[in-house]
Amino acid sequence: MRKIIPVLLLAVAACATAKKETPVAEAPPPAPVIQAVAPKAPPPVIPAARACQGDAECTSGQLCLQSRCEAITSTTAACDAISTHFEFDSSTVRSDDFTVLQRAARCLQARPTTKVRIEGNCDARGTTAYNVALGQRRAAASQKYLIDLGVPANRTSTVSYGKEKPRCTEETEACWATNRRDDLLNPSVSLAAIERQ
Repeated sequence: MRKIIPVLLLAVAACATAKKETPVAEAPPPAPVIQAVAPKAPPPVIPAARACQGDAECTSGQLCLQSRCEAITSTTAACDAISTHFEFDSSTVRSDDFTVLQRAARCLQARPTTKVRIEGNCDARGTTAYNVALGQRRAAASQKYLIDLGVPANRTSTVSYGKEKPRCTEETEACWATNRRDDLLNPSVSLAAIERQ
């Protein structure tokens, strides 16, 4: 038994030494907290007004104004006073006025509550009765063109002033040509607005 005790003592000592030498594993440091940051939204892109040479190059709710496509609003002056002109003793819409009437139709389609009054006018030559009838035919021709472009008939009205509302009173061909016209007016706009054009 004498031999067993020293061996046991050595074994106990070895175990005690082994316990002291075995390092205690330390807990790992906490992982850094990573917060997800939402990327900043880019500022809204406001489309630049597109360059144009005519209304047909713009979308349906726009007009080409000062060579830029601009949205038609309730305050777009270009929609409130539009004129077409006629040859002497004629009620046929001139081909160079097709784009003018197309602009009027575009304005009316973009402003669904707006109505237009088409005022037929004539130059000073001819009788009053003849010119009133001619002015009515001119107003009806412009009205038909607008209706053909999709403007509802109930949003248009016509009136003839014959030779009663001249813009010019000189007795020259240039003056008479100015007076042979239809004025397409938003009824809330005065004739003074069209005369400033």
